Amino acid sequence: MKKLKRKGSIADIFYIATFMFLMAIVISVGWLINSSINAEWQTKDNLGTTSKEIMQDSNDNYVAMFDNLYLVMFVGLYIGSLILAYNVDINPLYLFLSLFILGVIVTVTAVFGNAWYEIGQNAVMGGYIDDFTFIPFIMENYVKVFVVMAFGLMGVMYAKIK
Repeated sequence: MKKLKRKGSIADIFYIATFMFLMAIVISVGWLINSSINAEWQTKDNLGTTSKEIMQDSNDNYVAMFDNLYLVMFVGLYIGSLILAYNVDINPLYLFLSLFILGVIVTVTAVFGNAWYEIGQNAVMGGYIDDFTFIPFIMENYVKVFVVMAFGLMGVMYAKIK
């Protein structure tokens, strides 16, 4: 069996946290834009009913589709990082360095969580964000979720049987 060249590390948590934060913002802004376009589209008299139905279907399915996509991507990235972390042969002495990095992860995810909270408090975005289920739940518990993820990753890296 061929060895993987890419190996996981605790730094993968930073990449996942940043990517998922940006995805949450893009999906939420996309919902705002899609809703605005649909509202304008439905008021146009010169457009056919077929195009209005297609736009309305797109609008009706947006939240469910992208909310579930976000959850699948989140879980998939975590499982992928666990698999890659299993391939790392690391000395247990580096556990203390990983605990320090965990403190940095807590700080970074707290900043992302606070930024999400501010976005959610915005009068325009707040109503649109509340339409989702998984995205607000994960983002409102961002620090807790990523601390659990980091401990799981460290467990896979340091507690495997050699």
